[in-house]
Amino acid sequence: MENTYQQFHQSDAIRDHVFPIVDTSRGKVEFLGTGFIIGQRNFALTAGHVIEHALEPAALFIVEGGWLLFSICAQESHPHEDLALIELTPPTAETNWTTFFSFNHRDTRSSLTYHLWGYPEDAAIELLSLGQGIRPDLVYSTGHVRRRLSGVPLPAIRGSQFIEVSEVAGAGCSGSPLFNSFGNSNWDLCAVYVGERINDRSTSVGYAIVLDQIAEWVPELLGHPLEKELNNPHPRWSTPL
Repeated sequence: MENTYQQFHQSDAIRDHVFPIVDTSRGKVEFLGTGFIIGQRNFALTAGHVIEHALEPAALFIVEGGWLLFSICAQESHPHEDLALIELTPPTAETNWTTFFSFNHRDTRSSLTYHLWGYPEDAAIELLSLGQGIRPDLVYSTGHVRRRLSGVPLPAIRGSQFIEVSEVAGAGCSGSPLFNSFGNSNWDLCAVYVGERINDRSTSVGYAIVLDQIAEWVPELLGHPLEKELNNPHPRWSTPL
């Protein structure tokens, strides 16, 4: 895979902080899901199942006229939950991937309004059908937390620390960040979208892993609790609208 080192200058646009994840091992770009930057040191989070079988995972960032690929050079999965910490190749020789996202450990309960950004697979397929090649589109959605599930396993979804959300984000949005506030206030992370469940009546709800239950996880890649990295937004960013 071509190394795009020293070619990208990160802005405060959301698409420079929430990105598509792809696999390039089969001689083509295969879209896998969504990831998002945390802290100041090239780290990001996604759903564990998004990259667990990828041989050459990479992050896509949009530039005028196309996309740039940045290798995911390291990854570590949570031992119990469907969450993975990943490390990206830096955007330039002098800078790291950084973000304005933060985490305030606020309790995530029923009725909380959340905001989600991700790259749904159906949007990418629409553009592919128009002859535009692979071009995932960043999509916004919002909803509310229906209920919190702690210690309750779900079929086909790894883990036990979930919130059930009112809106299904769809395939491709696994790994997307959920925020409980954004804009003029802090961009407060609360959960990571991991999938949905369809029942026998063909209705479905979405699920996300709650960050306040796994913030004390100490990945070997970090050497300190995940919460410390989540609570380390870079001062270079003014809060975008």
